[in-house]
Amino acid sequence: MCDYTSRQQDREGTQQDGEGTQQDGEGTQQDGEGTQQDGEGTQQDGEGTQQDGEGTQPDGEGTQQDGEGTQQDGEGTQQDGEGTQQDGEGTQQDGEGTQPDGEGTQQDGEGTQQDGEGTQQDGEGTQQDGEGTQQDGEGTQQDGEGTQQDGEGTQQDGEGTQQDGEGTQQDGEGTQQDGEGTQQDGEGTQYLNRFCFSQVVI
Repeated sequence: MCDYTSRQQDREGTQQDGEGTQQDGEGTQQDGEGTQQDGEGTQQDGEGTQQDGEGTQPDGEGTQQDGEGTQQDGEGTQQDGEGTQQDGEGTQQDGEGTQPDGEGTQQDGEGTQQDGEGTQQDGEGTQQDGEGTQQDGEGTQQDGEGTQQDGEGTQQDGEGTQQDGEGTQQDGEGTQQDGEGTQQDGEGTQYLNRFCFSQVVI
């Protein structure tokens, strides 16, 4: 005679109960508050914590620390090798990561910063923000009132001033003074000095 209401522990079994805990080779745990620890498993619960080799954690407030994982939570912090952070106010510091958050600051090798008021200082990055200042090697600045000073850049803003080597200025009232540039604006002034001299000596 067998009692099938007892605990189930086998190699490939499945446990579905109200509050139980499942620990097996390849199993799946779907319960209210439980904890799953296995080789490749998946955890879907209300407040749990997942720590495994390659897992994914989609929960309310948890923290994920694994090799390549992805963290999508309310306020959490992600620190991994190549991960992605999508949260409300967090800070991301990794090798090549991307930070799209409300007020954060990103400092990495080649990253991209898209936030409200932040400042980006990196090797080749791009800054798209409300009032920020961009200072990089070859970057592009597109903001409301900013100033761009770079090697070959392009400035498209409301009232700004462009001073570069060969640049192009397209704004409302600006003034362009460069080597060979082109000015297309509403009321601006263009200074382009080219002189041709012809002298005949008899």
